[in-house]
Amino acid sequence: MDSIDGRPGPGYNYRMAQRPISRVRTVSSNSEWDIYVVRSTPAKKWLGTVEATDVGGAIAEAVWRFDVKEPNKLIAVRRR
Repeated sequence: MDSIDGRPGPGYNYRMAQRPISRVRTVSSNSEWDIYVVRSTPAKKWLGTVEATDVGGAIAEAVWRFDVKEPNKLIAVRRR
């Protein structure tokens, strides 16, 4: 404290006293995921969009919703 009355003086930076802001993104409870089927040619085909909490959940939802026989050929990309 730089001043006599206990308040911060002109050189005090309030921002430095706070906790640093986390740079880690948090995923909301349900995100939208675009689902693609990976093939040799053309490279990928868009199936649709599903809502899920993570990649595994998105793939499982896509297998159920789009009646996919080979789930190992699916990829999920989170929409922004």
